[in-house]
Amino acid sequence: MIARGRVKVNGKTIREMGVQVDPDQDVVEVDGHEVPAEEVVLAIAVHKPLGIVSTCRTSRERGAAITDLVDLPYRLYPAGRLDRNSTGLVILTNDGDLALRVTHPRFGKEKEYLVRLDKSLSDSDVDGLRKGIELDDGLVRPFVIQPLSDGTVQVVIAEGRKRIIRRMFKAVGYRVRSLHRIRIGNILLGNLASGDWRYLTDAEIHTLRTNINP
Repeated sequence: MIARGRVKVNGKTIREMGVQVDPDQDVVEVDGHEVPAEEVVLAIAVHKPLGIVSTCRTSRERGAAITDLVDLPYRLYPAGRLDRNSTGLVILTNDGDLALRVTHPRFGKEKEYLVRLDKSLSDSDVDGLRKGIELDDGLVRPFVIQPLSDGTVQVVIAEGRKRIIRRMFKAVGYRVRSLHRIRIGNILLGNLASGDWRYLTDAEIHTLRTNINP
């Protein structure tokens, strides 16, 4: 990062290694963002591409991790997961409390998905899913199950159990061909391109710390 000119000290770009700074007096910036001496709390929205795993570590067997997409001088963790074959919004943070509020069911953070199935969802199965489906690890009852005109199904759920949407549809005889997350709480994926990321605003972080949903 230093060699590429991304680091400034007191407004001056540095390219030499080993430059010493006084945290009480000097201003250090990375990509134009000041790095305070105290611990920085960050939250990042990432558009996870297909084939990327939502973990912090990589291996030859597991492939590239979502944290590899964000080149920042902080250790970030995914607040919730998407499996390798799913795409869309993932939040990365270094704040454990914030991650808990995003992922734990008691905080009621809605997650919205666009799901493409191997066949059209019947009216009777729509009704059944809305009433709730019993899986091997308990009942799942989505907030929204809405077939759309383009053949996809809008699903809104606050559950965080492993592969729950895929298992839910499998239980009523459907296979998920693609799964794309477009919202977590009030945080929208929007037009963020696949593989790109952005900082969450202070207002967005505030909504994640509360029980606010759209």
